[in-house]
Amino acid sequence: MDDQVPAWVTRDRRTSLVYLGYPLVHYDVDDGEGVRVVTRAYIDGFQNSRVVASAEGARRYADAWMAKWGEQAMGEVRNKVLAAEAAKRTAPLLDAFGQPYPVIEVKRRPARKGRR
Repeated sequence: MDDQVPAWVTRDRRTSLVYLGYPLVHYDVDDGEGVRVVTRAYIDGFQNSRVVASAEGARRYADAWMAKWGEQAMGEVRNKVLAAEAAKRTAPLLDAFGQPYPVIEVKRRPARKGRR
């Protein structure tokens, strides 16, 4: 899993840097308004998007962001993927006949008054 590297994928007007199926950074090219770059937020104060002038500027910003936060972002994606795989592997416990164990509810007894 560690041998995979993020790759740029372009669909319509959106270009995304995808790692293990999850986008780390993406940017949208808008006519006249510039290019909006969206990343995950790892800084103080929530700012996960900004507008730059060109697609080349967006790519440079994404490369700089990956240099600073890429390892953490890829680690979080790996954790998500591993957790999803582990959730698939876990199944309910089965008895000898292959049926799930029934849920047993125990009724609470009323508390007794203490003797004096």
